[in-house]
Amino acid sequence: MKSIFLTTAAFVFGTISVQAQSIEMGELGSASAYDPGTLSAVDGGLGSGLWSGTEATTAVRLIKNVPSDFNHPLARTLTRSALLSAGATPTGSDQDAFQTARLDAIIRIADMAAAQDIIARTPSFASDQQLDADLALTAGDITRACSISDQITQARSESYWMKLRAFCHVERGETAAAEITLDLLGSSGNTDKTYGALMRYLMKFPGTPSLNDINSTPLNMAMMAKSGLSWPSGKTPATLSAGIAMDSMSDPETRLKALMQAANALSDNQISEILNALGTDNMTANELAGGIEVMQSTGPNLDAALSSRSAKSFAQLFRIARENFGEDQLRAVTALLIRADQAGQFERFAQLLKPQLQAVSFDQLSPEMQPIISRAAVTRGDVIALQRIHTALSGQPDKQNRIALAADALGNGFFGGGLGTDIDKRLSSPSTRTRAIRDALLAHALGANLSDPALAALESKAALGSLSGEMMALKAASKRRAQAETALRAAQLLDDNMSDTKIYMITAALYDAGLTDQAAKLAAQDFLSGS
Repeated sequence: MKSIFLTTAAFVFGTISVQAQSIEMGELGSASAYDPGTLSAVDGGLGSGLWSGTEATTAVRLIKNVPSDFNHPLARTLTRSALLSAGATPTGSDQDAFQTARLDAIIRIADMAAAQDIIARTPSFASDQQLDADLALTAGDITRACSISDQITQARSESYWMKLRAFCHVERGETAAAEITLDLLGSSGNTDKTYGALMRYLMKFPGTPSLNDINSTPLNMAMMAKSGLSWPSGKTPATLSAGIAMDSMSDPETRLKALMQAANALSDNQISEILNALGTDNMTANELAGGIEVMQSTGPNLDAALSSRSAKSFAQLFRIARENFGEDQLRAVTALLIRADQAGQFERFAQLLKPQLQAVSFDQLSPEMQPIISRAAVTRGDVIALQRIHTALSGQPDKQNRIALAADALGNGFFGGGLGTDIDKRLSSPSTRTRAIRDALLAHALGANLSDPALAALESKAALGSLSGEMMALKAASKRRAQAETALRAAQLLDDNMSDTKIYMITAALYDAGLTDQAAKLAAQDFLSGS
């Protein structure tokens, strides 16, 4: 029985050999009756019949379209629910293609701990040497990947193994052997110009390669890590960024930037370790111990940390948020969330700071803090926090009404009831009707009945939008209550600038498919964004 990497550190990517050596090894186990998953119902997992009503060919096509980055905060959540829930596979004969596509997508969204868990419980992956090599490359363990390549006999002429073998020759300084393998690749019809350009660069040929068509395959990531070149999009793949963030030899600003790119690929403990390191000065081991003792007695200065945009100030805000209470904690948490939001990692840090957010004193919320703290409550599905914020906003009815709508959405407050006095009142006024119509549509998508004012306002609209083929397919999946398919289709339609009709139809589709928590969160997020 062969071994593969089974710790969350497996996706830590770097060029330093000690990182690869620190990865633990485990044995492949047996599969359960269903395809294995890593999400429970509490974590957003779907039921065992999540693929019921979906053909395998359709599932494979949708899964292959899963991006590595998402255009809406809920899109990643929906995608993870579809990919990481345990259950029966889709109907049809393409079972192997489904399992492979699913695993590829899980790795693509940088959920490496989940990928390792699923691999360990799926027998069909146990003998997959290419998968084993890809995991080693993703972990930054080039030595192991090359060892696997050396053992290949029958499939040595396949393009994948020839590419890896040539890279291994370069890694070992075997230039002549690398050139021979590249010649064989060329004569076999290989047309991967990006791979060839990277190989020539690593072999010290003059010139900088054109990387316009590069993708984030494990081999490309290993080659890019060795080359030191920047990805053309300016955004390094999360699995590669994770290694940079964990690399204590990288400069602090580079590490923080990498952390913000790879936050979803890192555990809470890993993020804490990185920020703990960034919050201290570079010293010798003896000096560092003394420095920490001094910092513990005095603590970082909040005003100084707030006034700086450095990696160290971010790390010190994190420490203040965890160790202080009262107003200082609230100011630090708010600043962290704002900076995380600017880096596109609001949801990840709202979850990371959950204990601190639960300890917040809402009476101390300033007008500047309220929107970001409210968003964090919605991200966590925290109705109690929203109710406390609502109370703290006494005397500000417009803001209270937005909070109330979000709380009603998360608390299933619309099902079987009316739209509420606030929406009906705003529908009757031309100055507030535009936003009120959007709110009415969202409430209706969550099960509310349309009042006479709402019907009159909607009837006056000549058109609310057009129905695309993708939206029709989403509606059809929802009607079949095909939950995984509905989740993936919705995730691929979500963006930050949705029309009234688009967000209504996506919310209604999620709700009708039984994905009520996800529908509620989508509506609640939009309610908060309204004015």
